[in-house]
Amino acid sequence: MLYNKVLLSTLFLVASSLSANSIIDNNLKKIEHSLSFKFVDVSKTDVNRIICENGEFGKVVYSKDKEISIQKDGENAFIKLLPVITRSNNVVIDSVINEFNRDVYLECNQKIYSLNLIPKDISAQTILLFDDGTRKNNIKAKRFEQSNPFEKTVINIIKDVYKEKEPDGYITKILPPKYIKFNELELLPIKTYTGNDYMIYEYKITALENIELDEKMFINFVANNPLAISLTELNLQKNEEARLFVVSNATPDPITIEEKKQNFFRSLEDLNNKDEKEALKDKHNPKIEELFVSEEFLK
Repeated sequence: MLYNKVLLSTLFLVASSLSANSIIDNNLKKIEHSLSFKFVDVSKTDVNRIICENGEFGKVVYSKDKEISIQKDGENAFIKLLPVITRSNNVVIDSVINEFNRDVYLECNQKIYSLNLIPKDISAQTILLFDDGTRKNNIKAKRFEQSNPFEKTVINIIKDVYKEKEPDGYITKILPPKYIKFNELELLPIKTYTGNDYMIYEYKITALENIELDEKMFINFVANNPLAISLTELNLQKNEEARLFVVSNATPDPITIEEKKQNFFRSLEDLNNKDEKEALKDKHNPKIEELFVSEEFLK
């Protein structure tokens, strides 16, 4: 019975997470390596993030008189456009971010990316640097992922990792113990399973107080572009544990830990404000029922 509950939770979330994917993708810009400049829109006021796919940043070169700050941390580089501040008698009377383009050069996987950053009145942007020439397809995993329709593939992946088996062609990575703590619960990343198109994250949840879990609490929190989420328990007493499985696209995560925490709090607040009538309406949503009757995937 527990096993079926895990799979039904996964089916429920396949539909509900699709809208979240499009929201995340809107702010993820993919830049392929080139010898020429790439023009990229960035936020004038927010901190923008650049990711080096499958590697870490080396040299970062830019002119400091271009009113820009860049800080790198492993696979991440954070870019902030600096305002020009006018003071009078030590009092700030004006602060302006100039709209000229900024040229930056970033070393990612021993290759130099030349970016021309265009300031825009937009939200913070995430930019992914990649090189198709160095990507290696995982043929065995790709064959497994394409052998069945999407929903059945997702369920087969969850079945395997639930039994602590590697899906065909997948590579397991044990994660360093780094707790993510909230008032109600504690999350511990355990491991990842990486295939060709998909990645699975496994977490251990420990209740710090009696809590009722809902998969929607984690949609915008645990991974990039979540496609499915499964919980082994929905009600925990204090100090009890559950396992959480997340199937996502196999691309670097554009969401920082701090952003994930804020998303989690917003998701939790939305759930707490949801009245019983709306919850009942969600329960009888025809799209969700269509997923629940697909029981041949459970066999």
